[in-house]
Amino acid sequence: MADKSSDIAKRIILQCLAEGMTVEKACAQAGKSDKTYHYYRTSDKNFAAMVDRARLGAKTKNFKDADVHDINYGDFCERFLHRKTFAHQQNLVDVIEGRDPSWLHPSMKYEKGVASNRILINIPPNHAKSISITVDYVTWKIVQNPNFRVLIVSQTQQLAADFLYAIKEVIKVVQFSFIDTNTICTEQSFTRSWV
Repeated sequence: MADKSSDIAKRIILQCLAEGMTVEKACAQAGKSDKTYHYYRTSDKNFAAMVDRARLGAKTKNFKDADVHDINYGDFCERFLHRKTFAHQQNLVDVIEGRDPSWLHPSMKYEKGVASNRILINIPPNHAKSISITVDYVTWKIVQNPNFRVLIVSQTQQLAADFLYAIKEVIKVVQFSFIDTNTICTEQSFTRSWV
């Protein structure tokens, strides 16, 4: 559970830094201390490199010409969230969207089920399932259609609330110019347990 929570916090910190916030404010947004931030930097070289890029201004806020309605999940993540979608993550989206997986490693097995309204995905821990699907995929769907509804069920209510918080932060921080974030991001619509 701590790994998922730290991944969400790292993502929030990175987004805040990319938007020009100070480390202190970014940590406050993620609910983490400066000491935790420095621990993340020293223990996770990838995070440290992404922080350096974000602080150098590698991420811009110019999304005015974008049309998210015609963009696929992988391109959305790369263009707006500045993250590469790996093949195993794209497989998850493919199956959820009703397609066969686009890539299968020889050690992977895909069996199409009988019921079209149920999906069972069995992937080991630390393969970015929670961030890829629960946060990024849901954000992509909400940005495409602000009326999109999803139920987040997790191991604990707190973990589900953390995922919801991460989705809200992505929507608020990225500030997609082609959707009315004021409609989605109002105090009334953003509560602890729902958007």
